[in-house]
Amino acid sequence: MPTTSHRRQYVFILAFFLLANTTVAIADSLPAQLEMRVIQPPKPMKAEEKYYLVYEMYLTNYHHVPINLSTLEVNLDSPMSFTFTDQALTQLIHPLDSKSLEEKPLTFQPGITKLAFMWIPLDYLSVIPTSLTHRITINGHLHDEDMTLNATTTPITINHTPSLTISAPLRGDNWFTTNGPSNTSEHRISHLIINGEDYFSQRFAIDFVQIGLDGNTYHNDEFNNENYYCYGKNALAVSAGVIVAVRNGIPENIPHSDKTAVPITLDTVGGNYVIIDLGNDNYAFYAHLIPGSITVKIGDRVSRGQVIGKVGNSGNSTEPHLHFHIVDKPSPLAANGMPYGIDHFAIRPSQLIPGNSLRVRILNDKLKFYSNQLVLENNVVKFSP
Repeated sequence: MPTTSHRRQYVFILAFFLLANTTVAIADSLPAQLEMRVIQPPKPMKAEEKYYLVYEMYLTNYHHVPINLSTLEVNLDSPMSFTFTDQALTQLIHPLDSKSLEEKPLTFQPGITKLAFMWIPLDYLSVIPTSLTHRITINGHLHDEDMTLNATTTPITINHTPSLTISAPLRGDNWFTTNGPSNTSEHRISHLIINGEDYFSQRFAIDFVQIGLDGNTYHNDEFNNENYYCYGKNALAVSAGVIVAVRNGIPENIPHSDKTAVPITLDTVGGNYVIIDLGNDNYAFYAHLIPGSITVKIGDRVSRGQVIGKVGNSGNSTEPHLHFHIVDKPSPLAANGMPYGIDHFAIRPSQLIPGNSLRVRILNDKLKFYSNQLVLENNVVKFSP
């Protein structure tokens, strides 16, 4: 049994312990209660002689009052950093519901989550970091007074596994990369919850259309699929692999109609499609093919350059085109997009014609050649025969 002096020691120790924990609780109430959670560690993408870190981050306000996001800083494990404020920061932030659209983009109501679509450009391979951290600054009427708070995340490790190099999924000239890689394309900001998990399958997707000498994607009647320059062109296997999924028999849409030939569901969104297992968790997805044109079946082994189908206008499509992307699972949408490089292509100088996002003016014939990288959004591309 403890003596009186021992009891005094216990009381002192207990009092000190409670005081210490009270102090910690006060200190812990001060950090910014904004969760910053990266969906998937980024893997560098090379495109048009630059490198990009492309990833997404959930931002959730766990304060009981509204907060304003004023600064988002990305720090590489080097002297380099990127700071986003004002309009540049606003362009990164996307709400998850229509109600949030009515608010200021950088204002977070209690319990609200928004997505930051990150796009970090780097000039050289040598400056790609091994990890990065995020530092945010928020302000609001917090803890019963107006204050500014900061928080820094733990380091996020960069995925330095080499990206897959493929051949082009098409051949020929004047292919326009609508919705290609950028931080504002429809593909980039598209994501879908499937079986409780958020997927970003179209991070690096491209919709390939073909333009004529007049800069249009079609000639004569725009409501006839056969009048589109890309219609019926061969879709090609980009590497040797095994066919793991095929969807065929979906009728085609009338171009620029106000309705699709079939209701759009998870099963029909890609129209007639093919998925090729390229190995090492890389799967090539080809969508919107002509019904009956697919020349392969599940289990077939294909070789690079082999014809697998023809470009059409089936599924969630407004006009004939080839949707192409590479993902990490054998699913059109329940997977995450992976960067890849096309072995050889050339870009023609061009500009969009105002008033039509799919009308392009070719400026001259001075081709710029690239190898083992991606092509960005809204470029006119020539693929080797």
